[in-house]
Amino acid sequence: MHRVTRSSDADPTERLIADAESWPGVETAPHRFSATEFRLFGREFGHVHRGGVLDVNFPKPVRDHLIESKYATRHRFAPDTGWTTYDLRTPDDLDGGLWLLRLAYTYRLATKRTRPEAEDLLEDVDLDAEIRALGLDSELSGVFERLLAR
Repeated sequence: MHRVTRSSDADPTERLIADAESWPGVETAPHRFSATEFRLFGREFGHVHRGGVLDVNFPKPVRDHLIESKYATRHRFAPDTGWTTYDLRTPDDLDGGLWLLRLAYTYRLATKRTRPEAEDLLEDVDLDAEIRALGLDSELSGVFERLLAR
């Protein structure tokens, strides 16, 4: 289950990285432009730049809903892709950034749940509890319901 790292003195970017590194299966790696990349099953699902710009990848219909609902904005350099952007400038922005990154993480878990490489990881993660903990609106809940019905 998701736990936010709390330290009033920590930079929100550093706090986001530390929290995400604690999620089962997540690996971090250097990324272009002074960023840290988040990977699951060897594939990037997001990255955060040192200046506090969080970029997270989703399928386009999910990206569109996140933008329409003001959870994120279009990626400034790749606006026609599934990438979204979230500004992580102050400690008050941390929860929104963690929610967005956790949404992408949970989506990746759900899409890979039937593959052999996910078997060990899903022993440590209750996917249904992860989805409930996100507190999704009806549109995003429907995305997961359709995904899990496959």
